[in-house]
Amino acid sequence: MKARHSSDFGYSSEFVNRKKQQKIVRCAKYFLVRKKLENIDVRFDVIGIENDSVDWIENAFLEEL
Repeated sequence: MKARHSSDFGYSSEFVNRKKQQKIVRCAKYFLVRKKLENIDVRFDVIGIENDSVDWIENAFLEEL
């Protein structure tokens, strides 16, 4: 989830760039290995909040785990 008070510099969901996606994927891989869940399907959603508006992007990015 990413929240911003103003969209002057863009929407919060736009700030989940490739570098952040890679970090999320690395953390997810680590978690799944530690919990012995390597053969589970995962999905990465991004939720952006702008004031009172919620932007939910399902399957925001794909990564093979």
